[in-house]
This record gives sequence, structure tokens and C-alpha cells, in this order.
Amino acid sequence: MNESKRDVCARKSCECKLGHNLVERGGNKYCSQGCAENKGCNHSR
Repeated sequence: MNESKRDVCARKSCECKLGHNLVERGGNKYCSQGCAENKGCNHSR
């Protein structure tokens, strides 16, 4: 799995873009290729 590019999801209700996985590390939620829009996500880089 390519993990070079991820957005951190600030809320547990965060949803990833279609077809991408949500992983948890250190209590934070990450999307493999970014968070979906308008899903309560905080886009961080």
C-alpha cells in the first residue's frame, strides 16, 4: 500500500475517497489517498 500521500482525518466520522482505505496510527485516522469532501475531515499536509 502506498502511504507516501495521506491526509489526516481529525474525526472518527471521517470518510475516505471512494476505493481508498482508512488506517489508524497513533490514535489518528489516515486515508491512503485523502479524505472525502464534506465528511467532517481536516485536510492536513
